[in-house]
Amino acid sequence: MKTFLLKWLVFPLSAAAFVSMFAGLCASDPWRSLFVNLAATFLGSIVTVFFVEAILRRGEERRWKRFRGHVDKQMTILANATASSVRNALAIPPPDIRNDEGDVPNAGQMRMMMISMIEEDLLPASNRMLQMDQDDWRIFARNLLGTMRQCELVLTIFGPKLDAEIAGLVLDLYEKARVVLTPYEVIPDLLGVPFDQLKPNRRGQSSAPIVQAMVQRAIQDVEQLLRICTALLRETGARFPDVPDGN
Repeated sequence: MKTFLLKWLVFPLSAAAFVSMFAGLCASDPWRSLFVNLAATFLGSIVTVFFVEAILRRGEERRWKRFRGHVDKQMTILANATASSVRNALAIPPPDIRNDEGDVPNAGQMRMMMISMIEEDLLPASNRMLQMDQDDWRIFARNLLGTMRQCELVLTIFGPKLDAEIAGLVLDLYEKARVVLTPYEVIPDLLGVPFDQLKPNRRGQSSAPIVQAMVQRAIQDVEQLLRICTALLRETGARFPDVPDGN
């Protein structure tokens, strides 16, 4: 916007004002007064253009601040819900959501609490997925589908107006949730069954090695999923530090 104003308005009007002022100095009355008035008009137009541009920019910033508030809220909800799905699957109790003063923390504090829980509690306990039973896997799969739907909803609602970095993280979250969900879609009847109770496959071989390998891979994918959540929370906090709560 500023480049456009400088190129097509400020520079031409400044040149016209300079020419008019020079012509006024060289001419005699009544032409001198005419050229001086023209120069003043051109300079006044420049001031008016910048004044109007400042007013429009201020209004645009107010509208975008509301938009950023919605983005901040939705990104935080998406990352927190995904991390909470993993927490439930790993049977880890929820964190205390009150701060040191006993109050409910604001959005920034909630982001930091969730990041801390992911890094200190969830990632070190990812191997608990080996202990998940069939009910745990069924609930976890349903929650992952919810994460994918939420990613689709966010991208649909905000579309091209969404910041490229944040949009990329949302897509990463969607794709990684899809990858984590794949083993359950392939062998839903085997995931969660204790390895020593797995029935042999059609060739009479034990199913335990392949199931265990798929769970181990799922553990690695879940760890990457959690790291994407922390990246999304950090990026949201960095992009929208001035967004007040309640937007």
